[in-house]
Amino acid sequence: MSAGRDGGQHGLVLSQLRGPGRHRVGRRSARSRSSWPGFPRRRFTSNVLGPHFEQVCRDWTLHHADPDLLGGLPARVGHGVVHDPKARTGHETDVAVVGIADGAKPPLLAIGEAKWNDTMGISHIDRLRHIRDLITQAGRYDTTRTQLICFSGAGFNDKARVAATTPGVPDRSGSPVRPGVTPALSELLP
Repeated sequence: MSAGRDGGQHGLVLSQLRGPGRHRVGRRSARSRSSWPGFPRRRFTSNVLGPHFEQVCRDWTLHHADPDLLGGLPARVGHGVVHDPKARTGHETDVAVVGIADGAKPPLLAIGEAKWNDTMGISHIDRLRHIRDLITQAGRYDTTRTQLICFSGAGFNDKARVAATTPGVPDRSGSPVRPGVTPALSELLP
């Protein structure tokens, strides 16, 4: 193993790439391209771009979102899993915004879904409504004014846009949106 000109690790890595076995790397990637067209792009999108987009959305929510959109100033923004005891499963939440607690329970200002490569629709909003209901049942947070926020790099379909601009639009089950709570849509990219 050689250390290269600068004496650092870069020379070690380059010598390993140039050394024995380098032909297998090229052959393996060529075989992958022919066997599974588009596979590396899908994996990169879901494993790299998706999680980074979710973090950008959390950062934007904490540092740049208008407090009127959230219904207050955020104390902290994170993500997590909400347990569904009836279905015996967990629902992932990409953005969770907790406000400053004035009373017994801290207010849950918003929950959100972030999708980099998917056009978002009413099913995403319905999913957030269900998650909000589960959080309400758990009783840990005040969810009376919780906003639903969808972030998308690919845009939104017409039904999602209607739901976001019309207060009181019922969800697919026929339940109306809580008065004053309208799902917000954010297209961070053109």
